Amino acid sequence: MPEGVGGLYAVLGACRRCETGCCAGARGGPGRQPFVIRLLREIHPTAKKRRIADDDILHATRNAMTIDPQDDDTVLYLGAARSGELLEVSTILREDGTELVIHAMTMRRSYQNLLSRGV
Repeated sequence: MPEGVGGLYAVLGACRRCETGCCAGARGGPGRQPFVIRLLREIHPTAKKRRIADDDILHATRNAMTIDPQDDDTVLYLGAARSGELLEVSTILREDGTELVIHAMTMRRSYQNLLSRGV
């Protein structure tokens, strides 16, 4: 983590919102996928409702198999907890560029089709 930066880093895969300018200037050139680095600073109490450990939530977002921006300005992460259990984690992007985790639970079967798409 860079010096002087608080919070936890999560390296996200290819941004699916490039056309809207969220990663303007971050394009890697022909054949290369852009990436976005966002800070995860807080896990909201609503995300803890299902008793998923904070470290498992952060592990799933850092190592997500799928990152899917939603129409309601949330981002869905499908990734594994430290134990390997698949989780679904939803975040909202704050104005300062950090993400707030608002939902975390064992991944539902309905999201299985998203895993084949990848990041």
